[in-house]
Amino acid sequence: TQGIIFIAERPWPTLDDVFAGHCPLLLGLDRVQDPGNLGTLIRTAEAAGCTGVLSFAGSADAFSPKSLRSSMGSAFRLPIISGVTDVGAVTACRSRGLKTVIASGDGDTTHFAHDWNLPTMLILGNEARGVSASLKGQCDARVRIPLHAPVESLNVAAAGAAILFEAVRQRSL
Repeated sequence: TQGIIFIAERPWPTLDDVFAGHCPLLLGLDRVQDPGNLGTLIRTAEAAGCTGVLSFAGSADAFSPKSLRSSMGSAFRLPIISGVTDVGAVTACRSRGLKTVIASGDGDTTHFAHDWNLPTMLILGNEARGVSASLKGQCDARVRIPLHAPVESLNVAAAGAAILFEAVRQRSL
């Protein structure tokens, strides 16, 4: 460790905080287990301008020491709601006009071809198993990152960065 100790109050955002803005971009995390990956994704989400993170039940704790180290302070600035159900997250998004997009190796379209200019929640899945089967059936779109053979997949944090920054690129045009 770096030998620094501090006390901070854990933020408790509401759904209104997460869905703020005229065109929200949310990150949904479905059972992401590694605290380092989770913290890195939170940091990446803040860097990409996401309005918030929904961390589904079964994911690592966004405020564990390893997650906090990886998030580099983003966990205290970006609204994060933990422990939500996948069905609850999709329902909340739909009721607010957001599309739900799942990252999957067998996605129907590439992340470049998807229109990220709409209010959207990108859902990333578990490091070993991906997004749950129940979520795959509920989503509005499934995107994939084109990879050169023989590589079959990316680390979830690397995949999240690639997709979120494509959304940033499209939203800045």
